[in-house]
Amino acid sequence: MEEVELQDIKKPEDNIIDEGSNIEINSNSNNTNNNDKITTTNNNDENKSILNLIKEYFIDYFKKWKGYEKAPKRADFEEIGWSWLSSFIGILVLALLHYRVAIDKDMLMLIGSFGASAVLVFGAPKGPLSQPRNLVGGHIVSSIVGVTLRLALVYTNANIEVACALSVSLAIVVMHLTTTLHPPGGATSLIAIISSEQRWRGYYYCLVPVASGSLIMLLVAIVVNNFARKRRYPVFW
Repeated sequence: MEEVELQDIKKPEDNIIDEGSNIEINSNSNNTNNNDKITTTNNNDENKSILNLIKEYFIDYFKKWKGYEKAPKRADFEEIGWSWLSSFIGILVLALLHYRVAIDKDMLMLIGSFGASAVLVFGAPKGPLSQPRNLVGGHIVSSIVGVTLRLALVYTNANIEVACALSVSLAIVVMHLTTTLHPPGGATSLIAIISSEQRWRGYYYCLVPVASGSLIMLLVAIVVNNFARKRRYPVFW
């Protein structure tokens, strides 16, 4: 018999070891693939979740554009008549003072924002933004903001566009803080920025026409509004 070399003889145990190592390698490879699949799945789920959140946000956002209450009914003719009469008298008084008195003294007594105030005070006298503290206080604090920004603009050579935006936005903040929110106050603050040099009077603007004009309008509102059968002004001070 021919001798068989020892190294050519393969023991059964060796086969078992080799098979075991192959199984282990295959098992590790499968685990790696499974982990990769799980990671990919998790990433996809996260991306879908983010996309769904963004989608839901914009759906809710555009729903707000539709409004959520019915439009109010038109005021009756009696209310419309009193709104016309009271606003006519209020602006007439300011216009007479402006053109018959103030102009001759190179002063102002009538500014555009008073027209907006007339709509609130004489057209919607029950509204919370139409009350005395809002009418007078809102105009005064807004004028202070506007004049201060204009002075800062002169000394710092700041951008006029930025100053215009700040005049309104800061006026809103100050009115909120002082509980004197009055929409025309934003215009009062802006007027201080954009008014011509010939009409510029610094902080005197806060007194005339702003404080004096708003007080005159308040007086007219108290007198005329209360003649109306269905009106009672002010609601609060």
